[in-house]
Amino acid sequence: MALCKRLTFLIIILLISFACGHKKSPTGGKKDLVKPEIINVFPEEFSNINNVQKLEFTFSKPIERNTIFSGLHIYPAILKIKYKWDKNTLIIIILEDLEPNKNYYFSFSPIITGEHNNSLNKDYIFVYHTGTLNKNRISGTIEYEIPEDSNRLINLNLFTADTTWIYSCKLSGSNYILENLNHQKHLIRAFIDLDNDNIYDFSDEPYFESMTEGEKSVNLTIMLAYQDTIRPRIIDAEVGSSNQIKLEFSENLSRIDRVYIEKADSLKENVEIKAWYHDRETLTVVSSDLEEEKYNIFVTELTDLKSNITFLDSILIDGTSHPDSLAPVVISHKPRNGATIDTLEPEIELVFSEIIFKENISVSLNGVEDNQTIDLITTTENGPIFHYYTKQKLKNYISYRLEVIVTDINGNEMTEPFSIIFIPVVR
Repeated sequence: MALCKRLTFLIIILLISFACGHKKSPTGGKKDLVKPEIINVFPEEFSNINNVQKLEFTFSKPIERNTIFSGLHIYPAILKIKYKWDKNTLIIIILEDLEPNKNYYFSFSPIITGEHNNSLNKDYIFVYHTGTLNKNRISGTIEYEIPEDSNRLINLNLFTADTTWIYSCKLSGSNYILENLNHQKHLIRAFIDLDNDNIYDFSDEPYFESMTEGEKSVNLTIMLAYQDTIRPRIIDAEVGSSNQIKLEFSENLSRIDRVYIEKADSLKENVEIKAWYHDRETLTVVSSDLEEEKYNIFVTELTDLKSNITFLDSILIDGTSHPDSLAPVVISHKPRNGATIDTLEPEIELVFSEIIFKENISVSLNGVEDNQTIDLITTTENGPIFHYYTKQKLKNYISYRLEVIVTDINGNEMTEPFSIIFIPVVR
């Protein structure tokens, strides 16, 4: 009987040991797909934390605590700090004096995961301060080199001028705003992560970078463009008359340094350049009269929108003795005829069909009801576009007539004066 009891006890022990040594995970049940969120913060955002020793951030579900160390970023850096947990609440204990009159940014990224490896549902940025909340802002529009990219998220990284990382966020659409910034210069870097690896791929993904000067309010257009190492070049030339030439470039240019023309012979005699005007992918040149010979026209430092430079390019043209007999015309203008404007100090824009010299244009502005003459000034010397400004304020609810008479460099005069009427209505 004693032997049976011993054998029974031994079997029970073996069964228990066997069960412990081969414990299996439970099978079945739904996989947890719910991402954790931050559902409460204390003190509330935008509070003064100058004398606050601890901050609390409560998550919607248990967090894999080690991921906090790589997923939480604080700027300016707090070196003496301690982390504690109370269930789902992260307690940050500050053990040093903070910088005075600074905004502090606590940013939580999706590197932070829950216990079932679900990443945080989005980037969170909480702003606190140690004096008066700094309210500098950067805002503007977002433009895309490829329109289809406008449907994608943008990864934006905000840095100080010395490239210390402040925070990251996601943008989308055609407008953005970054608020509650410190009084300092900021560097913005943005890209579209086409392959979702969180790394900017130089050759394949659109990118933007710019430094601001630290003004209280900055307007900045984010232009997401693909890298380009192709240098611009001249692709076509059109000789319209004996002294007017138009060049076409392979792409839009941001600047041109110099233009000159030489006869394509052994003497390489120079041709006088009287004026030239660059507009995006075209260049219009007014020269002294050409002869029916061949010429080389040279352009230096062709710089495209991505700073690729062609230091010198040229194209061979055939000169002509055909004179210019076309009178200039106004092809667009602001304000429009009959317009109501909302300012007493308007800017008037006139766009002509060719390059006009300042001395060959006559512009007058007079009140229709009182016949008062308004003096105008312009900073344009020559070109197809002129901007005029009034020396004195216009009268409210009084109609004004603008008249323009123009003669081009070849003596062709408008067949009749150009005229528009507009009225300022400022309420």
